[in-house]
Amino acid sequence: MNGLEELMQLAREQGLFKRSPIHVLLCLMGNGILAVMAVWAFGASTAWWARGSAAIVLAAATVGFGAHSHTSLHFGTSGRRWVNVLLGRVGLPLLVGISATAWLVTHNQRHHSAPNVSGIDGDSDLAPWFILTEDAYAASRGAARLWYRWQWLFFPVALLFNHAHTFLRSWGFVLSAWRDPSTSAAWLASDIFWMSVHLALWIALPAQWMGWAPALALYLARSAALGFVMFAVFGPGHLPAEAAAFAKAPPKDAFAQHQIAASVDFSTGWLGRMICGGLEFQIEHHLFPAAPPARFPELRHLVQAHCAAKGIPYHLWSWDRALWKAFDALRTRKPLVQFAPSTRVFPNSRPAHSGGGLP
Repeated sequence: MNGLEELMQLAREQGLFKRSPIHVLLCLMGNGILAVMAVWAFGASTAWWARGSAAIVLAAATVGFGAHSHTSLHFGTSGRRWVNVLLGRVGLPLLVGISATAWLVTHNQRHHSAPNVSGIDGDSDLAPWFILTEDAYAASRGAARLWYRWQWLFFPVALLFNHAHTFLRSWGFVLSAWRDPSTSAAWLASDIFWMSVHLALWIALPAQWMGWAPALALYLARSAALGFVMFAVFGPGHLPAEAAAFAKAPPKDAFAQHQIAASVDFSTGWLGRMICGGLEFQIEHHLFPAAPPARFPELRHLVQAHCAAKGIPYHLWSWDRALWKAFDALRTRKPLVQFAPSTRVFPNSRPAHSGGGLP
């Protein structure tokens, strides 16, 4: 018994798995309003600071689109399969420019089955450019070790190109996956079509109003800002030192402990919730990936009570503290954790903390 069955039973009894698309649709609408306002502000202004601010707002709205498309790809938006497929398989490539098929492989299949497991979870593995564990640093030599020692100084520069890298990798995936018979050709064709329309939506359409040069400048500025916003939303969930890193995947009967130990929750206000799309409830999302984000606050109470009863560390911080710890992990690094079968907990994981503010 890994504890997950008990939590799922309690959640079912309280109706916390009942899906309704209204919450996600309202959040998508809110992000859409932010996006339209940002595009208008960029085109209506010539001041660099105003255009920069508009690009940041547009990047935040774009991450909001991606976060809620991610919910649909986990089938957490609606009880109707076609609604999830439509919002997920169209929303991610059209609004963010990322292959939904590649996301299903790297995120749904690999990341969720083995979060923070070395060599498996590509979402939390920044190698070879950046490392997060003491073991990886100890194994480095020469120039690589010097780079890793000071990597935290250069990480913000790398974030400028993070979205561009993800965008190009998505195209590389869909074009190369045609040779893989196990990958649906229809899904790949859908990705190619909607990622092409993505360029028309975010460059060609605004160009009809503001001109091609400003439209292209907006897209590039949005892409640069996206790297930082993506890190702000996705980084705090698994990068802090308290989110344990594993040398190998724990046994299946430790699924719940593994997901909790590898994840961190953070708190935010209504605007942050609209942008994060439930990813601020990273622990609950990993335990119940198909659960509707609107019910995550209630699921959090169940999981916190379970962790307190079982003696499992549960990490919940303010957004600024979680973000700082995600960045600081590049400087301090964390150990690779080994599973202790006698206790069914991870003794090498850091102690739990709560509260707000920077450390």
